Parts: sequence; C-alpha cells; structure tokens
Amino acid sequence: DPFTYTSGHWLKNDELQRERRHIEFDFSALCKKAIQACLGAGRIARQEKKEGSYNRAFLLHIDNGASVVARVPFRVAGPRRLTTNSEIATMAYIRAHTSVPVPKVLDWNDDPANPTGTEY
Repeated sequence: DPFTYTSGHWLKNDELQRERRHIEFDFSALCKKAIQACLGAGRIARQEKKEGSYNRAFLLHIDNGASVVARVPFRVAGPRRLTTNSEIATMAYIRAHTSVPVPKVLDWNDDPANPTGTEY
C-alpha cells in the first residue's frame, strides 16, 4: 500500500498522526516518471517502501539494473512547495560547493497538481 503509513505507532494521537501521513496520489504515474528517467528502462521490477517522520520513499528497482529513489513528503514536512524547493536547492548547493556526495536528482516537481498528484 503506497498511500498508508505502516511503519509504526504513536503513543499519543496515533490516529491523527497516521492520518497526517496518508497520501493520495497516482503511484503508477510516479513509477512511470522513474522509468522515463532511466535510459533503457521498461518497467519496475521490484519496489520497497520506506517511511520516516516527514517523507515516504520508494526504492524502485528498474528492469535495466538501475535503482531509483522516489520520495514524497508528508503534510507534516512543512509548507507545500517550499519544502521540496528548499531540499532541491540545498542538494544543488552542496553538490556545487563541497565534496560531500549528494544523490543526483533525476526529476522533481513541487506542484501537487502534476500528473502524480503529489510533490516528489
């Protein structure tokens, strides 16, 4: 289930915390974006869901041997659009001004009205 928080429980306000981490979006469209970002890719061979306090990440293993991480923020992560923009800008800055290894961003979108239905 790509939409529901499944990684744990809260001692206080469990139902509210889980509700804040429920995300309705088009998972197939997100997978399609990952496939389009990888040359020679045809389909997602395997997927894994990982969750934290502020984001849900999908480790997508592509049939061409590549792996892609697709991350979507929870509503509690911060202001819509600003959180994603800030993270993308921070990664670009670190890549340009330090030797710290930073993952390559293949695609991103801060508009929840995009075809996936969520920021990624």
